[in-house]
Amino acid sequence: MDHIDRKIIDLLQNNARAPLKEIADHVFLSSPAVSARMARLESSGTITGYQAQVDAPKLGYMVKAFINLEVEPNQKPEFYPYIENCPNVMECNCVTGDYSMFIKVCFHTTQELDQFINQLHRFGRTRTQIVFSTPVEHRGIPAMDPEENEAAMTDCLSGVMTMQITYAARDSDFDGFDIHAGDYLGLCDGALAGTAREITTLLASLADKAAEAGKEFINIFYGADIQEPDAEAALELFRQHAPDAEVNLVSGGQPIYYYLISAE
Repeated sequence: MDHIDRKIIDLLQNNARAPLKEIADHVFLSSPAVSARMARLESSGTITGYQAQVDAPKLGYMVKAFINLEVEPNQKPEFYPYIENCPNVMECNCVTGDYSMFIKVCFHTTQELDQFINQLHRFGRTRTQIVFSTPVEHRGIPAMDPEENEAAMTDCLSGVMTMQITYAARDSDFDGFDIHAGDYLGLCDGALAGTAREITTLLASLADKAAEAGKEFINIFYGADIQEPDAEAALELFRQHAPDAEVNLVSGGQPIYYYLISAE
């Protein structure tokens, strides 16, 4: 799990319904790349599920309380199934101290709470605190602190290779290249990397550069002048030349540049 995974986790904990594109914009990846990362986090058990957070009083649950309960070790085989099936129990933790269980509950009335506590007495003594207010509601744990996130994203951007393919409007001589009007121009990290009469020649050259640099994630944004079948062919070419990378294709719709490519 790298810093991008941690950033995705933080974003999902803040809003599990955030659109993939919104998350992708935050971590500078394509939506398919984010989706693949989320799937890996789910399959590894790092992300265990997605839940709606509700306002309990609006559902009629006006009493929130924490109950300390004394449970002997030999009672746990009976207690655990019992407490798991109590619908008003929001959380139960086995803890250190005088009481072995710490239970968070919600009820409609104090009478319902009192009835539940009486049922718990068959396991042991209790001590209960009723909540007056909640200054800090339940929230996710930070997967990455802000300073770490800023440093990681800065480091991430410094390792991103950017490539573009455009065209020459006139004859010229630049960086040792003899350029003719209508040539395709390939740029890599701001420098002219090659020229060609065929765009596929430049695509293959740029794909080789990404593979040689050991890039693992490549995003290809095709422009307004590129037809979808040609973009699909470019995607397949990159996958052939950079077989170890995860390559994604996005309709960028940008003018002038036939392709904008990022590799990290």
